[in-house]
Amino acid sequence: PTAECGSGPETDPTRVQATEVSPGVLEVVVVNAVAGCCPDWVKVTATAVPAESAIDITWALGDDLCDCACVLDIGGTVSAVPAGTWEIRGAGASTSVTVTEV
Repeated sequence: PTAECGSGPETDPTRVQATEVSPGVLEVVVVNAVAGCCPDWVKVTATAVPAESAIDITWALGDDLCDCACVLDIGGTVSAVPAGTWEIRGAGASTSVTVTEV
C-alpha cells in the first residue's frame, strides 16, 4: 500500500483510478483521498461487495510526523478479483474496470 503526496492541486476532485495489470490483478489509486503528508504507516483494505459488483477501498493512516501539508493519493494492488466489470469505490468517488479471467 502507498500514501504519497499527489501531483495535482489540492482543489482537484477526488477520483479513483483502476487498471488491470494482469488477469485478476488491479492496481488501484484513490487520487486526492485525504489531507496529510507522510504518515508513519498506511493500511489499505479492499472489500468485495459481490451483490453490487463493487470493491470498496478504505484505509487507515498512522501518525503524520512531518511538518507539511498535501492531499494524499492512497493506493495498492488488489489480487484474485473475479472476471467481470467491477465498480471500484473510495472516498465518495468511483470508476469501473473490466477484469479478465484468471
